[in-house]
Amino acid sequence: QIPATIRKIYQVDAHVVGVGAGLSADMRVLVDKIRLEALSFRMNFEDCPTVEYLARFTGDVMLDSTVDSDARPYGCSLILTGMDLLANATGRQAAKPYPVPRIFLCEPSGGIREWKAVAIGRNSQTVNEYLENNYDVNFKYLEGKDPQVEERILCEFVLAALMEITPVNCNTVEVATMNADRGVRLLQDNELEVMVDNLLKQNAELREQVASAAFQEKLKSLEIQDRDIYHPQAAD
Repeated sequence: QIPATIRKIYQVDAHVVGVGAGLSADMRVLVDKIRLEALSFRMNFEDCPTVEYLARFTGDVMLDSTVDSDARPYGCSLILTGMDLLANATGRQAAKPYPVPRIFLCEPSGGIREWKAVAIGRNSQTVNEYLENNYDVNFKYLEGKDPQVEERILCEFVLAALMEITPVNCNTVEVATMNADRGVRLLQDNELEVMVDNLLKQNAELREQVASAAFQEKLKSLEIQDRDIYHPQAAD
């Protein structure tokens, strides 16, 4: 089997990317419908659709398949992520006038939810727990960084989350990034290898620090004093 034929990442529009888990055939059909809706929106309104609009459309399509007696529910979940201009968005306080990344999870039941970071598929609960526990810490590293450094930090954060459930290398993982200037970009194999090697090195150093700290704590718990040490010269 040729790994390149297995696709989980789809470009829906110029500023929107979809990532799916489940039946690949259902994903292809669903993504084609979203692409057609995005194109229709552009032709009718001469503007690009927001990520939230496409997410709601996806939820409606999935919901229709659950209530239609002649169709079965979609056997996949889909994450839609992209850049939105929130200057005129309603119901959001202090909307930013520059492109803001947004992530929506569309479920087979038709429900949609917005997330800061989310994983779907097998063992997703473990990855989501890692994201929840480490999101705020890693987000602090992004302050004052240029877009390229931000991209590398976020990619390493995602790869570290995946390492919780599976070995990570260029043959098992495909990573795509998006920013307001360059749009969507798939990382090359050599870029992934550099990031994975850096993470493995950091993990090895962290294990050494934890082992050293644990050893010091064990010594403290024993409360060994110099006077308690046996000296043969002092024996009668």
